Amino acid sequence: MTFPFCSYKSSVVCLTAGLLGLLLATPAQCSGPPNLTNFLSFSGSNGKHPTSALLLAADGNFYGTTFNGGGSTVGLIFRLTPTGVPTTLVTFSTTNGANPYAGLLQATDGNFYGTTSSGGANGDGTVFQLTAGGQFHTLVSFNFTNGASPKGNLVQGLDGNLYGTTFQGGTNGGYGTVFKITTGGTLTSLFSFNGANGAYPLSALALAKDGSFYGTTSSGASNDLGSVFQITTNGQFANLLSFNGTDGASPDAGLVLGKDGNFYGTTYAGGDSGAGTVFGMSPAGALTLSVSFETTNGAGPHAPVIQGADGNFYGTTEIGGGNNDGTVFELTPAGVLTTLVSLDPSTGNLPLAGLTVGPDGNLYGTTQSGDFYGNIFRLGVAMAPVFYPASLGGGNFLLSWSSVAGYSYQLEYVSVLGGTNWTNLGSPIIATSGMSSSSDAMSSVSNRFYRCVLLDP
Repeated sequence: MTFPFCSYKSSVVCLTAGLLGLLLATPAQCSGPPNLTNFLSFSGSNGKHPTSALLLAADGNFYGTTFNGGGSTVGLIFRLTPTGVPTTLVTFSTTNGANPYAGLLQATDGNFYGTTSSGGANGDGTVFQLTAGGQFHTLVSFNFTNGASPKGNLVQGLDGNLYGTTFQGGTNGGYGTVFKITTGGTLTSLFSFNGANGAYPLSALALAKDGSFYGTTSSGASNDLGSVFQITTNGQFANLLSFNGTDGASPDAGLVLGKDGNFYGTTYAGGDSGAGTVFGMSPAGALTLSVSFETTNGAGPHAPVIQGADGNFYGTTEIGGGNNDGTVFELTPAGVLTTLVSLDPSTGNLPLAGLTVGPDGNLYGTTQSGDFYGNIFRLGVAMAPVFYPASLGGGNFLLSWSSVAGYSYQLEYVSVLGGTNWTNLGSPIIATSGMSSSSDAMSSVSNRFYRCVLLDP
């Protein structure tokens, strides 16, 4: 089987008379399955049933939450080293929050912020802060009128404030809210859904280039199948897209802003077979892409996608695939969907959360179920290497590219682009991190084009 993710970047770096440039080329492909491993199993005491993605923090460690587990069994916050050593940082006790469904945000002040879906002073959930030094503070307890049961991650706006959604509560029948909170804990309710304009948002907001936010509701709107909306920092609201089933239904996940300026997301149901979709949408609300799952290649995507350095999108489905235990998939911007792995209980199954790119270039994900009480898995998908900006220095032409630790890369060159006689530049380089580099002596270069080939794993 040929995997389209296993290829060199569809670009070539050139050096001509001391000038650098970037030209397009046709990518080659190599074969071989991605490497899936069980990175950590949750046992209850160290957490249970994670429902959110990991956060790769500035210190190089992963941070995350589990919905259950810990000393009081209502969830915890943990830190995980790149070698897989976990440390419990906070155990929730209901009074300070319970059952964190969402993951963490590291704000520009260096502190971590998150939500719990229940607990707190009123039992309706909380917003909390965990300082870089490990001090925990409950910032707000929701009271239903200002929201209840937040389940999506927080996002920091251009104004430095934090923004999020609540699944329930508000002033229009309890269909959920959009809120703003300062890092000091001052909460402002920006919008209450009423069903007709959307209902029950499950996900985080996506920050747009203009400083506004885009989000989804899992139901409600004109067809009662969910919607995509835009909201400004002062609460101006616009419903951009109401799903109709054919183009998707029940978007549980938030959106990601793609490199092309469009937003991309998933719907849990709908599409050609009712198993969900991946879609692209312009900032004005026009669908630009809709790809349907067919159960065999995955079903029920609950989490958002991420865009890799290679330009492709990566995500998970909760069920479907070869074992009906969920999948990890890749989607090209042109809409070509590839199942990378079908999950099973040995490495974790039924994932509700999306993926995170680790410091080694591998993909990391969480599963709510598995051989114990959920897992963290690592997937070496060997995403196509992408050249970083090249430079000249010390008499050398310096090249660097994105890589995955443990995979081998071969630099090649030709003097005339368009030919097939590429020459190896040195021996293959085995990556040790998420970036690899090499150089070529300028004294040997008059006119050269370079490409980086990912070798068969």
